[in-house]
Amino acid sequence: MLTGRHHRWAVVVAAGASIAMAVPPAASAVGTAPFRVAAGTRADPPLLVVLASGAHDVTTSRGVRVRFSFAAYAVNQSQGSTVTGAGTLVVELGTTSGRETHTWTLPLTAGRLKVRSGHASLHTGKQTAPFGRFAVTASPTGAPRHASCTDGTAYTSRPVVLRGSLRFATETKRWGHVTSGRHGFQFARTSRVLAYAGDEPSQTACHTVPPPCIAATSWTATNVPSVTMSTGEDSFSGFQAAGRKHGVVVGMHLKQFGKPEGATRVDRVVIATPKQRRSRVDGHFTITVLTKPGHPWAATIAANEVESTAKETCGSHGRTMQVTTRQAGYGRGDPPLRIHEDIEGPVIIRLDNSGSTITRTRPTS
Repeated sequence: MLTGRHHRWAVVVAAGASIAMAVPPAASAVGTAPFRVAAGTRADPPLLVVLASGAHDVTTSRGVRVRFSFAAYAVNQSQGSTVTGAGTLVVELGTTSGRETHTWTLPLTAGRLKVRSGHASLHTGKQTAPFGRFAVTASPTGAPRHASCTDGTAYTSRPVVLRGSLRFATETKRWGHVTSGRHGFQFARTSRVLAYAGDEPSQTACHTVPPPCIAATSWTATNVPSVTMSTGEDSFSGFQAAGRKHGVVVGMHLKQFGKPEGATRVDRVVIATPKQRRSRVDGHFTITVLTKPGHPWAATIAANEVESTAKETCGSHGRTMQVTTRQAGYGRGDPPLRIHEDIEGPVIIRLDNSGSTITRTRPTS
C-alpha cells in the first residue's frame, strides 16, 4: 500500500515533430528526464506529453521501504487533440538511501495517455501486465505561469491535482508490489502542467542545474554509444573529487523481458570506493579503481590524447571551470565485478575492453 507523505506530480507538454526517449537518471525525479523534441516543420506540430510523479517513499507488499516515481510519455497527433500516439511508461523504485535504483520501461499504445487544457489521464489497462496497471487523472488547480529556458525554449507551468489508482508489481520475491489500496488516492500537494514551445524545445535546457565548481575526475565505460543502454549492454561510471579519500563507482545492468514486448529494467548500484588514483605511464592517462581495500577487483582506463577542452558555467554564481575530455579504453576488470542488489541478490557486471571517456574539471574563476 502507498504510505507516507503526499505525492508530488507533474504533467508536461512539449511542442515538436518527433521524440527520442531515454531512461531517466535515477538520481533525480523521473519528471526531469532529458527528453528532447526535434524541430518541427508543420504549422501545427504535435505535442510531447509527459505525466510524471515526483519521488516519494512507499512500503511494498514485502515490507520494504522504497522510493517510488513514474512518468508516462507520448506524442499528441496535433495541438488541438487529446489523442496521443504510442508512448512509454517509465517506473522507478529504489532504496531510500539512493544506493540502488531500478527503472522499468514499458511500451504504451496510442491513446493510453491524454492531455487537454490542463487535464490529463493515464489508463494502461492490461497492456502493462504482468507489471500491473495505472488509472490516473489530473485536474488543474490554478492559473498558468510562464518562463524561459537557456536555449530559448519557452514553457508554461500550471498546477494540477491527481486522483485515481495504481498497482505496480516488481515481479521479484524480495520487493513484491506497490499499490494505492482499495480506495484509490487523492494528493493534496499540487503538481504542474508544463507546455514547451520553440524551434527545438528541450526539457534538459529548462531544468538542468549547473554542476558544482570542484576539481574532479569522472569516467564512463560502456559498449554502446548512449547512456540509455538501449541495446542491453552493461555500463560503469566513476567519480573522484580532488583531495577526497574516497570515490564512487556506479554499475548499471539491463534486463530485458518478453512480456510486454520491448519491456526492460535498468539496475543501477552505487559503490563507495577507496581513492581512485591517476598516474601517467608512457604518456598514458590511467585510473585504477579498487572497490574496497584488499579486494582483487580493479579496472584500468587509459587515454592518450586530449579530445576536447572547453570552459563551462558551474555553481550558482556564474563561475566557470575548465573541462577536459579524453577518449579512452576500458581494460577488463578481473575478476568481473560482483555487485549485491537488494531486489534480486548478486549480479555480475562484465565489460571487456570497451570504449570509455575520461573527464577532468578544474575551476577557473
